[in-house]
Amino acid sequence: MPLPCRCCTTPDRARLDKMLRSGATVRATAAKFGMSESSVGRHRASHLQVPLLRDVQVNEDGSTVIDSLAALVYAIEGSTKVMSNSIARNQGGLALKAATTTRMLLRTLTTDLGITDVETARWLLSANNLARGVVRLARANPDAGRALADLLKDTDPEMAAQVIEVIDTTAAKETAA
Repeated sequence: MPLPCRCCTTPDRARLDKMLRSGATVRATAAKFGMSESSVGRHRASHLQVPLLRDVQVNEDGSTVIDSLAALVYAIEGSTKVMSNSIARNQGGLALKAATTTRMLLRTLTTDLGITDVETARWLLSANNLARGVVRLARANPDAGRALADLLKDTDPEMAAQVIEVIDTTAAKETAA
């Protein structure tokens, strides 16, 4: 039998819920009430979802911020799926473009919107692991690295520059040795 929600059983539940409904972050709420971020995050997702939906402002076109956020999450899931499928089919260029898209969307989610949860962290870790794999490939095979950097220059110039830097640094070390 699962344990009861710690946030639901606290004597401060009304204040905790009010703070979350007012737009406070999970981190700030958890710190204020001395609870873990995961407990407060689960509580918000499982027990406050409907009241939060009722409080959301509707834009002129009828959409809400939740609609926009859902579209962003679906885009992340879609690009992650493309990335996984293309890796399985050994389509490196497509996998790289999907990883770049995933990283960009995750940055929007985590940096611009300040959303930090376990699933987002997993997505970001996966995208960053793929990026590290690209760097390792560039170090081991400079020609393949340059081809990947060329693919990346439009979608992720920062990553393309990093790949070229790794190739140049590796070449300089080999020349010096």
